Amino acid sequence: MKLSTLVAIALIVCTTIPHNSHAFTAIAKDQQSVKQTININKASAAQFAQLKGVGVKKAEAIVQYRSQIGGFKTLAQLTEVKGIGEKVLADNKALLSL
Repeated sequence: MKLSTLVAIALIVCTTIPHNSHAFTAIAKDQQSVKQTININKASAAQFAQLKGVGVKKAEAIVQYRSQIGGFKTLAQLTEVKGIGEKVLADNKALLSL
């Protein structure tokens, strides 16, 4: 698709969706979450809970485990946390950093 076509589509979407609509808010939040990475040695439980396949309990377990081991040395160490498997790591790897 040409850049000019993409710009035209973006303009149409931006002008037809009211800025206070839920759709616009959802799009904006989704774009923000994709751009931000989560540092696994600094993230809060609330930040971990935003990851795919990680709920509040797993997020709290990650933070607790991190404090017990003094911090993660690799992303793969996340799988040492009960309930965090290879699939969860793979699904979120692009969003994680040390």
